Amino acid sequence: MLCRNVERTLRALVSGVEDPKRPTGIWPFAWAVARQRIPEEMEIGLAINPTQLRSQDYLHIHLVRPRQDARKKLASRNPLRVERLEEV
Repeated sequence: MLCRNVERTLRALVSGVEDPKRPTGIWPFAWAVARQRIPEEMEIGLAINPTQLRSQDYLHIHLVRPRQDARKKLASRNPLRVERLEEV
């Protein structure tokens, strides 16, 4: 389990991935949490709410395991795979 102090340190209200206030360790932290809950790396999906759909004007990161039918549909759309989330 990740240390609560790390979690508290990384929580900040930021408007999006483009916000300079975004914590530098947000991606490794989010990925570590996802890997704890979803052991199969290729089943992890990343979704970020776009600026025009941010009703509360802050960033939401979703690292989820889509259902099998959703994974098939997403695979047919040639999703982007990145090695380093810092580059997203």
